[in-house]
Amino acid sequence: MKSLLLLVALISLGSSVAFAEVPLASKGVGLSPCSMFNKIVTDDPKWAKDNYYSWAQGFMAGSNSERIHNKQASAVVNSMSEDEQWEKLKGYCRDHPDRSFLEGVLVLFLSLPTKPHVE
Repeated sequence: MKSLLLLVALISLGSSVAFAEVPLASKGVGLSPCSMFNKIVTDDPKWAKDNYYSWAQGFMAGSNSERIHNKQASAVVNSMSEDEQWEKLKGYCRDHPDRSFLEGVLVLFLSLPTKPHVE
């Protein structure tokens, strides 16, 4: 959970800090700005979904793994259909073109219901 909070804090620094200058725990298309995501969704929707949605699923799976490891409640990722999740991500970036796709994934992930950790 601490690494997730650190990542959120790094994102909150804004666009004045170049990601290349900050050591990150993540890499890939998910770190791109929503403005780039919006353009790719328009130009090549299949590529966008194949790559961005896969990245989002991997990020959420990793976040859940950390929660489970720390004996915390995990997000119920299948509580929302793939299409609903994709539409939420597209809506976030459409409404926040100056933010990162990752922020949209975090908003989605944190909106999902959770289930308690079971030993």
